[in-house]
Amino acid sequence: MSELSEPTTEERHDALRSLLGAWALGACPSRDAAEVERHLRACRECAEEAARLREAAGWLALDEPLDQPGSLRQQVLD
Repeated sequence: MSELSEPTTEERHDALRSLLGAWALGACPSRDAAEVERHLRACRECAEEAARLREAAGWLALDEPLDQPGSLRQQVLD
């Protein structure tokens, strides 16, 4: 049986970079989020990308709820 080898530095970087979008949205499990944050302290390129993604994620936040009045729902169903 062959043992799994540890990911290379580049593979690990790519894996952490792939989590930046989820991290920016607050959708990473806490263990992954902590690992991403450690990486961001050491990788300027990813830190800059993370900052852009966090800013964009902030634009997605709504000040008003999406819930519409029940009467609108009934009008659509009628």
